[in-house]
Amino acid sequence: MNCGDIMKKSVVFLSREDTCYTAAKLMSDSNVGFLPVCEDQKVIGTLTDRDICIRVVAFDRPASTLVGDVMTRDVIACLPDDSIEKAAQTMADNQVSRLLICAPNGILQGIISLSDLPQINAEQAFQAFQGVTERESPVPPT
Repeated sequence: MNCGDIMKKSVVFLSREDTCYTAAKLMSDSNVGFLPVCEDQKVIGTLTDRDICIRVVAFDRPASTLVGDVMTRDVIACLPDDSIEKAAQTMADNQVSRLLICAPNGILQGIISLSDLPQINAEQAFQAFQGVTERESPVPPT
């Protein structure tokens, strides 16, 4: 089974010129906490509800702050033909719980969430979950 088989294809996205208010409203209306940022349908970054909290609210920036000023610019993605195992490993390696699925030219095709993996392969999902959550685990004393 490949990424294209399980990805969510109906994806809402933002442009870098949208405001953080628009992003927050879209997240609320769509019941999501993660949005790709696209330019000409190509992914150029992502914005999460946490990004808005940490980069906007915590610094008392206005809701009119542009998405392009606070988005995460790293694009972590797989191709639709990549295996689910590769997607799980990519999530774990990059400690992300959502993975963009893009065509080779960077055009957004869909999204896979960590919560999509258990329905396919419980072991792969568990390994991905362990990798993703390592960033949040305290470092054990030495």
